[in-house]
Amino acid sequence: MLGVDIEPIFYASRREVVDIFHTVYGELEVVRIVRSESVVSDYDQYANLVALQTMYYVKKCMLSKAQVELEKLSKLFDGVGFADKPFKHRRAQHKLL
Repeated sequence: MLGVDIEPIFYASRREVVDIFHTVYGELEVVRIVRSESVVSDYDQYANLVALQTMYYVKKCMLSKAQVELEKLSKLFDGVGFADKPFKHRRAQHKLL
């Protein structure tokens, strides 16, 4: 992640249907994810976005702001993984420790 630029503003994404195929198994949609112009204002409810914001501040040597973000991230940790906004008693593999 050190060589990757991180934007301090997070944008929502949307699904765009590229094509639809009809198969013997049913309909298959080919989609692409595109960035919308809608800004994610509640980024602090998503563990991955809080982690990215923390890294942004570390890379900019804004360590006191990074510490604030890290504290937000620690509040989302429930002892097993990150229970953030998308968490509904199921965890994505990347959110398990």
